Amino acid sequence: MKIPNAKEFYPLHTRVVFYLLLVVLVAGVFTLVVRLPVRVPPGGTAVIVAKDIGDVPLEESRSVVVVNPEGDPPPYEPACLAESIRGKLRRHETVSDLFLKQGFSHELVHAVNLSARPVFDLRHIRAGQPYTLAKIGTTFCHFAYEIDPEYYLLIASGDDGFSSEVREYPFHVSVDSLVGTIDNSLFLTVLESGEGPELALELSEIFAWDIDFFLDIREGDGFKIFFERKCLGDSMVCYGRILAADFVVQGTSHRAFYFNDATGYDDYYDPEGQSLRKALLKAPLRYSRISSSFSYRRFHPVHRHYAPHLGIDYAAPKGTPVQATGGGTVVFAARSGPNGNMVQIRHNETYMTYYLHLSKFAKGIKTGKQVRQGDVIGYVGDTGTATGPHLDYRIKKHDTFVNPRKIDLPAAEPVAEAFRPQFEELRDRWVERLEQLGGESGRDVALSTPAG
Repeated sequence: MKIPNAKEFYPLHTRVVFYLLLVVLVAGVFTLVVRLPVRVPPGGTAVIVAKDIGDVPLEESRSVVVVNPEGDPPPYEPACLAESIRGKLRRHETVSDLFLKQGFSHELVHAVNLSARPVFDLRHIRAGQPYTLAKIGTTFCHFAYEIDPEYYLLIASGDDGFSSEVREYPFHVSVDSLVGTIDNSLFLTVLESGEGPELALELSEIFAWDIDFFLDIREGDGFKIFFERKCLGDSMVCYGRILAADFVVQGTSHRAFYFNDATGYDDYYDPEGQSLRKALLKAPLRYSRISSSFSYRRFHPVHRHYAPHLGIDYAAPKGTPVQATGGGTVVFAARSGPNGNMVQIRHNETYMTYYLHLSKFAKGIKTGKQVRQGDVIGYVGDTGTATGPHLDYRIKKHDTFVNPRKIDLPAAEPVAEAFRPQFEELRDRWVERLEQLGGESGRDVALSTPAG
């Protein structure tokens, strides 16, 4: 017996109705999936949602609260049957260029920029950063852009237009330990252990107020640290915080403990609960050497006579970043005769710092500029009277120049009395673990380490 096919079995008008229903059903599914509303659970980060893709004034937008749904893999992938375009931004390429190239309208580009503006300015995107763009034809689904190894921007389509938020990647955080004995420098010791330079920089910054890593370090000095390692799957992405450290310099132990109190204030403290932060950093450069010390009678290498040298010369390659040793106001940033390009910062009524012979000033550094401790203010050079690239760093206390190496710097606030018991309990547990380290590093001790 012959089995009839669809054309023979169903009349033409029946087949047409069936196909139309199928098209409507598929379109409905796509609409439901693509236009899923943004979830609004309690707590989270405030973002702006544009109501439509037209020219919407900011005041007509509305705020909602969203949080990261657990388990979202980076980059963000919504459950929609969309074409996913992955790439890295090219030099001089903007988000507008990228969107217009994919066939999106200028109105949509404007709405996306409007949505992102309260949480991340799209003009600050950088070449080489990865992105994911999802679309269905010319219908926008979402755009994810990696801001840095820890955070990414997500712009997604929703019932009310577009929502934008900055999300943290869903890291697995382990706590590892590292033990090192210095043969040459802290930097090389950390690298030779298999860890990255960021860890050495973080450790040097914690002790920057008490240890001059140019002069104080000796062969045989050593350190023990517990630190966070942030991973996605089996791959490490970046370092987290150093949680506890013991740095022995010339036989003297310097210890630091990270503590976050119930108010959310966090800092590094010594065993007595005193902050390791001081009014001024020990040095304005991270890695260099001193070529000339503070002296009231130094033989000048250019003028060939004895004269006071009321600062410290740090020899470093031209272009090395120079950081402000303390927060304050720039009161001078210009050429100053034999001093070359000079920056002068007033920190308070007591302290003033000077940075001489700069090759150039950092962007935005000018008279009246407010700077924070650690901000880059310029770059090592040899402008003015100089025999080679170096930084002449000076400190004035009560209108008198003093030796930066011998100044007694005041500390920041200690642990508040209300949180002293919690800090001491945390400190005691870290001290026990540091003493148990001996001479071996360890890994994956997160389950047994104290919480910060």
